[in-house]
Amino acid sequence: MIGEKTIIPADVIQESDIAPIMRRANELKEENEKLNEKNEYLQKEVENAKVVGERALCEVQELIAKNKRLVEEHNRQKAFKSDNKDMIGTEITLDRVDEWKDIEPEVYVHGLEYPLFVYWRNPYANAIDKESPLTVPAFSECIEELRWLDIALSKMGDEQEDSQHMTFVSQSAIQFANAQGIELPRFVSGLEQGINEDNTIHEHVPTLLVTDRVSAINFYLSIIGYKCGFSNGYFSFDQNQGIQTATQVESDDRRTLHTIQAFRNILDGKNHDGVLHRIIYILYAVGTANGTIPVTNYQTACDFEDLVYNLEDDRARWWNYVLQGKVPAWMYFVKFESMTESEAKAMIKEAQEQNKPDSGLFGEE
Repeated sequence: MIGEKTIIPADVIQESDIAPIMRRANELKEENEKLNEKNEYLQKEVENAKVVGERALCEVQELIAKNKRLVEEHNRQKAFKSDNKDMIGTEITLDRVDEWKDIEPEVYVHGLEYPLFVYWRNPYANAIDKESPLTVPAFSECIEELRWLDIALSKMGDEQEDSQHMTFVSQSAIQFANAQGIELPRFVSGLEQGINEDNTIHEHVPTLLVTDRVSAINFYLSIIGYKCGFSNGYFSFDQNQGIQTATQVESDDRRTLHTIQAFRNILDGKNHDGVLHRIIYILYAVGTANGTIPVTNYQTACDFEDLVYNLEDDRARWWNYVLQGKVPAWMYFVKFESMTESEAKAMIKEAQEQNKPDSGLFGEE
C-alpha cells in the first residue's frame, strides 16, 4: 500500500535468503543503468533528427525560393524627377528621358536562377543609417579629412601662383616708360604714389612653404588612408616606400592586407557566388536569351595572386634549388623565363655540349 512501510526484523530473514536478494538487487541496478544509457542514446537520436529535420526544412525552403525565381523574374523600370536632392520626387514616364525612351516599362523573364543585376556591398559598417541594409563608400568616415586635404592642396596652389618674383621701382620710372612707349616686363611694378623712392629698386622674392605644405598633405593622406582601411603611410604625396620582403608586408601592411582580402571575398564569395560569378551569370543568361551564347553547363573559378608574393625572392629560392640539385634546371626556366619544357631542355642540352672540355690533340690521355 502506498504510504506504508513494513519493517522486517533482522532475525526473521534467513542468511541463506540474503545472497539471492543482493544478487537480484544488483541485476535490477544493472538493468536500470542500461535503461538510462538507452534513454540518453534515444534523446541524442531525437536531437540529431531534429537538427537534420531543421536542415532539411531550410534546404526545402531554399529550393522553393529557387523554384520561384526559376518560374519568373518580373522587372519593372521606373523613372522619377525631383527638384530636391533629398527626395525621390514624382514618377514620370520613361519616354521623357531620351536614354530610356526605348525601354519597356515591364519585362517578364522566365527560367532565371538569379536576378539580372548584382549589388556590390562594400565591407564597411553603415554608421550613417544603422537601420539601412545599404552599405557606405570607403571614404564615408573621412569626408571632413578630404575637405581639409583639398584646402591644403589649394593653399599650396595659391602660394605657387603668388610666388612671382617682383621688382618694385619708382612711380616716375613707370610713367617715363609709359610716355616713351616702353613695355616693361611683367615682374616690374611701381611703388605707391606719395613715396619718394626715385633712386630705389626693391626686389621681392616670396617664400614658398613647400616643406610645411607637403608635411600637412602627407598627414591628411595618412589619416584618410587609415580610415579607408589601409595601413599608416600607405598613401604618400612625395615618397615611394618599396616593400622588400613578404615578412615586411605582413608586419607593416597588415591592415591593408585585411582590406584587400575583404574586397576579394566580395568578388569571389564564400561559396563562389560573389559579384564576379553573378556578373558572369548575367552575361550567360542574356547571351543565351538572345542566342549569342550556346546553352551549356559552365563553371566559374576565381583565383587571386598571393598578396605577399615577391618574385625576386622566389627566383632566388628556386635558383638555389637548382644549384643544390633539388630540382632540374629546366623547371626554373619554365617557371620564370616563360619557356616550354622542350625549349628549356633543348637549351640546357646545347649549353652542356658547348661546355664540354676538349679531349686534347691525341684524344684522352
